[in-house]
Amino acid sequence: MNDAQEFVRSALPFIVRRRVRWSDCDPAGVAYAGRYVDYMLDAVMEFFRRTGYGPEGTAADNVGLPCKHLGMTFFSPVRGGAEIDLAVYVALIKHHTVDLVVQCAQANGTPVFTGDFSPICIRLDAREKVAIPAGLHTILSSHSSTQERIA
Repeated sequence: MNDAQEFVRSALPFIVRRRVRWSDCDPAGVAYAGRYVDYMLDAVMEFFRRTGYGPEGTAADNVGLPCKHLGMTFFSPVRGGAEIDLAVYVALIKHHTVDLVVQCAQANGTPVFTGDFSPICIRLDAREKVAIPAGLHTILSSHSSTQERIA
């Protein structure tokens, strides 16, 4: 995470605040839609990193969390220099997967997008699906009770 551009604003609910870079924008100063996917994935990866199951922290359980599903609904554009909040919520914990919802809003509360991200637990050595580890399930459960939404 680039501390100059983004930081974790809240652990529960998990919220990352970031500043939209001018290099993320078209000549009119509006962020490219494709960058919103990057913003969402950065927030999700930081969420998992903080749980100990980030891309570099899963070797202890031999578990990886690649993407099974990703979707987004856009509400409003965002301009370069704007601050946005990305809140990550656990919507549903299944046997092999978890459904996350990412709500993005400008710092003034204007909704920007809502995204869905569903990783699937796999064994890193065999690339086979496995059950969500008990430790991760406990952490995810603590975030699924978060009912407050930012947008």
